[in-house]
Amino acid sequence: MNEIKTRGFASISTPDGRFRLWMQRPRVSGTILINCGFSLKERMAFVDAIDALSCVEVTSVRNVDQDYSSITLACHGLTPKCAERLLEALPDLMQQHLVAAEEGGQL
Repeated sequence: MNEIKTRGFASISTPDGRFRLWMQRPRVSGTILINCGFSLKERMAFVDAIDALSCVEVTSVRNVDQDYSSITLACHGLTPKCAERLLEALPDLMQQHLVAAEEGGQL
C-alpha cells in the first residue's frame, strides 16, 4: 500500500530565497497562521497588502526576532477558497512589497 503524506503547510519563497514563509492549513475556526523567515518590523507594507485582500483580515502580527515573525489571519467566506486565493496572491505581494522594496532601497 502506498502511503500518501500530506504536509500541514505550504512553503512560499522569493526566487532568490531571501524571503520565505510557511502558511499553515486553515484551522477549523477559520484562522490561518503564516510563519515568516524574516522580520516584519520594517516590512509592514507587506502586512497591509495582505490585509487589503478581500478574503482575509490580519488579526495579529508578532515579531520574534530578525529572522522570524508570524501573521495570524481570519478568513472571510469559505475557508478553503480563502486559503486558495491567499496562496495565489502571496507570491505577487512578496515580489511587490518585499523584493521590490529592498531593491528600491526602502528597507
